[in-house]
Amino acid sequence: VVMLQFMKGDIEVGYYNAGIKVKTVLVTCVTSLGTVMLPRLSYYVQQEAEEAFRKLVAKALSFVLIVATAVSIYFTLYAKESILLLAGKDFLPAVGPMVILMPTVLLIGLSNITGIQILTPRGEEIKVVYSVTAGAVLDFVFNLILIPKFGADGAAFSTLMAEVLVLAIQGFGLHKELKGIVKEIQVWKIILGLAGATKAGYFAGALTNLGIFFTLCVSALFFFGTYGIILLMLRETFVTSTLESCLRLVKKRG
Repeated sequence: VVMLQFMKGDIEVGYYNAGIKVKTVLVTCVTSLGTVMLPRLSYYVQQEAEEAFRKLVAKALSFVLIVATAVSIYFTLYAKESILLLAGKDFLPAVGPMVILMPTVLLIGLSNITGIQILTPRGEEIKVVYSVTAGAVLDFVFNLILIPKFGADGAAFSTLMAEVLVLAIQGFGLHKELKGIVKEIQVWKIILGLAGATKAGYFAGALTNLGIFFTLCVSALFFFGTYGIILLMLRETFVTSTLESCLRLVKKRG
C-alpha cells in the first residue's frame, strides 16, 4: 500500500484495498484452525507421538484444501458482484486485483500449516523467518517493477508471487514429511466436487436476475450446496468424518 501510494497515488490504493477486503476475511477464516490446533500439535511433538501428529496435520491440510479452494474459486467467479456489493461501481477496477489475490487464500492457508503448525511446534521457527523474509524481498522487487506499469494489479501479482515463494521454501524443507501426509488426502474427490460446484454456481448466477445481493446468495447456495453434496456422495474422508462427529455430538446432547 505504501509503495502504491508513492508510485501511483490514492486511486490505485483504493482499488487495491477494495480488492483485498474479501481475501483478508477469507484468509482469517481459513487460518483460524491453526490457532486451535497448535497446542495439540505442540503436545504431540513433546510426547514424540509422530503418528498422531501426522494424522492431525493431514486433517488440517484436508480442511484447507476443501475450504480454501472452494471460496477462492467462488469469489473469483463472482468478483465483480462482490466488489459492487462491498464498494460500489466506482471501484470496479478492483475486480482485477481481487481475482489475482484469490489464490493467496489457499497459499496462505497451506503455508500456515507448514510454518505455524509443523515447523513452529518442532522449534524450527528460523525456517519460517527465512521463507517470509524471502517472500518480502521478492514482493518488494516485483512491486518496484510492476506497480509503475500495472498499478494495483501489479501489487496484487507481487503479493501472489511472494506467497508462492513462501510456501515453496517451507514445502521444500518439509518435502519428506509432507510426501506421506499428502497421500492420505483424497485430492481427486475435491477436484470433482469443485468441478460440479463451479458449473452449478455459474449457471445459477447466470439464471438469476434479482439484483447483486440475491445473485450472490443464490449462486453461493448452489455452489457450496453442490460441493458439499458431491463430497458426501464420494464419501470424502474429512467431510464424512466431520459430519459423523457432529451427528454424534447432537445425538449425545439430545
